[in-house]
Amino acid sequence: PISGEVIFNYEPIADDVFAMVIPKGFTELPRKQRGVLSGRVLDEHEQPVANAIVFVTDRAGQFSEQTITDESGHFTFKLPPEGVGAPLWLPVLLRAFVEGVPDKIAWSIIKDPAGREPGGQIPYDVAYIDNDGHTLKSANGITLRMEPAGTIAGQVTDVDGAPIPNAKVKLLRCEPADKFGNSTPTSIGVLRWDGPDELGIVRTDENGRYELNNLLQLWKRTKVVIHAEAEGFVSDTTSFRTKGPIEYEELDLQLYRAGITVSGVLVDNYGQPLETREIYGTVDGRGYCRTKTDRKGR
Repeated sequence: PISGEVIFNYEPIADDVFAMVIPKGFTELPRKQRGVLSGRVLDEHEQPVANAIVFVTDRAGQFSEQTITDESGHFTFKLPPEGVGAPLWLPVLLRAFVEGVPDKIAWSIIKDPAGREPGGQIPYDVAYIDNDGHTLKSANGITLRMEPAGTIAGQVTDVDGAPIPNAKVKLLRCEPADKFGNSTPTSIGVLRWDGPDELGIVRTDENGRYELNNLLQLWKRTKVVIHAEAEGFVSDTTSFRTKGPIEYEELDLQLYRAGITVSGVLVDNYGQPLETREIYGTVDGRGYCRTKTDRKGR
């Protein structure tokens, strides 16, 4: 006789792999269909770029992933199956660069067909796209070509002008102007421009200096939003509008030390306390903190 041991795995079936209901005409649970974003990264001479970091993010940043190109410059992102996780809301930003090559960038934006026309040229070379006008289902044959990149640099200091080393600085987002020169968070529609995890974050050196490289140059009247934070300080977000394509911009940031306490009671004209009211604190015209009053107006 033959004996042996059989082990059964009764773990739940992952709902991102198989459908949970047997469709008509099927005798078993079919695997879910998954869309993909795929393409390649080329240099200025139409040659493939290997080991380039490619990241993709949708309008709200709910889908934010990164990958590396292979020797042929190809990349692939597997998208969540329909009904599983958050959909990819249009527009979708793709950006690619090679570590150690700060002056080159390849990018594209897969736009909402009903969105506004941009005020500049968006590199766009996509062979096939499947969308419903609001969400992206799949996109293949994407070609991202390297072009000159921009740089934003500066110094992070405290209110006394002392440099703050090891502060985190990142590009929070860009608001490219539309063809009428209007620049708002929804002018093009991509609300998050930093990458997943630590991608896109730099730290200041011992002199408080930072340098953000591999940035999209974009076009004039683009609003660029930069965020800085450091241990023991209140984080700060500041912005500026470009006068043309971003080649090199200097932007200094100033952080206030944490620990300042302001207290009081908010009352109306009759001296009655006002409860659950928003209180905003500003220093030198910049937002510093926010809170709400309690039932006694404190």
